[in-house]
Amino acid sequence: MKKKFIIIVIIVCICVGVIIILNNPTIKLIGKGTPKLEKTGNIILIIKKKKDCVPVSLYLYDDGTYELFTEYEDCAPFKECTLRLNYTKSIKGTYEYDLTKILDDNVYIYDDNILEDDIDYEIMSVASSLGDGDYIIKKGEENKALAELLKDLDCDLDICAIPNYV
Repeated sequence: MKKKFIIIVIIVCICVGVIIILNNPTIKLIGKGTPKLEKTGNIILIIKKKKDCVPVSLYLYDDGTYELFTEYEDCAPFKECTLRLNYTKSIKGTYEYDLTKILDDNVYIYDDNILEDDIDYEIMSVASSLGDGDYIIKKGEENKALAELLKDLDCDLDICAIPNYV
């Protein structure tokens, strides 16, 4: 009887583990993406969701292309590491969207008075036509333009990038 109970518990644990792994959106990125572009247009916006891990990062270029960076270089676990963040793989595509809509809808200029815990998205504008600067979207506030763009691009910024150990 005790042996059957232990076997049932082990089977349940394995099933739960498999379900957790299959439903983890970060796991779905493994094997996706190709080396980052060597030549791109000029960066217009960089968009990241505030995470406790290395987030995927969406770069939008002025030539109508984008890269969703999904993988980064990292040192092997338990090794001394002095690497700077360097994304190595991305999913690429094109977009046709008025990016000014994103900066016109519920964004705040980043300043020292904003608490880190209040930030949901970080947006860095590099194009002077949009206004250079760092912006944020606060938690609990919706930016419909950003949501629409992410849906059009089929990009999920709510996941972590995958380390590529060197």
